[in-house]
Amino acid sequence: TDSLQTSGSRAFSNTSARFGLVYDAAKFLNIYASYGTGFLVPTEDELYNNPVTYGGFNEMIKPATFMGGELGIRGDAGKKFYYDITGYYIDTKNEFSRYSVPGRGNNAAFFRNQGSSTRYGIETYVSYVPTDFLKFDVAYTWLHAQYTSTKDSINGHWIPQCPQHILAAEASVKFLKHFTFGVNAEYQSKWYIQVDDSIYNQFTENGIKRNSWVPGFTTFGAQLSYKFNLGPIQSEISVFGKNLFDEQYFGFTEPNNGSDYNSFQAAPGREFFASLKLRF
Repeated sequence: TDSLQTSGSRAFSNTSARFGLVYDAAKFLNIYASYGTGFLVPTEDELYNNPVTYGGFNEMIKPATFMGGELGIRGDAGKKFYYDITGYYIDTKNEFSRYSVPGRGNNAAFFRNQGSSTRYGIETYVSYVPTDFLKFDVAYTWLHAQYTSTKDSINGHWIPQCPQHILAAEASVKFLKHFTFGVNAEYQSKWYIQVDDSIYNQFTENGIKRNSWVPGFTTFGAQLSYKFNLGPIQSEISVFGKNLFDEQYFGFTEPNNGSDYNSFQAAPGREFFASLKLRF
């Protein structure tokens, strides 16, 4: 109500550091490693929805911190083959999670510190140019992201919105000196929505049992570009399409509680774009 104090103030500070090394073992082999700390403060959404009372800032949520590092190799062989392979490991404390408060309305989302987590995986990128007019690119990420705390019995549960596998591939060809045509594909595996232990695998909504996992998807796209000169100005016209086969999938999901457990955000169907680039 108008009689409540709606203002508030919160400040966060932390010292973060990172240390890295790079070693050029050969022309085609570069070895690199780093280790450090991180600090993530609550966002505006996570602060101004106060679960205790109307008005003021959320005084219960704390910043999240992490420690982790990476180890990788990369190189370029004869300007035809480039690769980059990285392994990483991250331990996080005070993970953020979303929940609802009974009686506060369906439009209010509140946030808290769920506990600790561990993330580790591999990121890879390979580019192959067999000729001047042909190029292939492939990128793959494997992610293992799970809670490691015993808070709310979520130990071992997958972190929401974290697909375990992401694969992207693209092939392009140049022709008639000025044209480039490319096709691409992207795959994401299923991801977990919920956090609470009681509804980890499935939940009941309006008397219907529903899965707490969003299925994976694959989309395909294509692009055609034309490069030309307008006097001294380097120019390029492009047309491209996304999700050409009109795959129906969710772009992202938001965990929730109560009778309306989930918020599913549908991704666009077919999309078409045109662009003009002028380089002075």
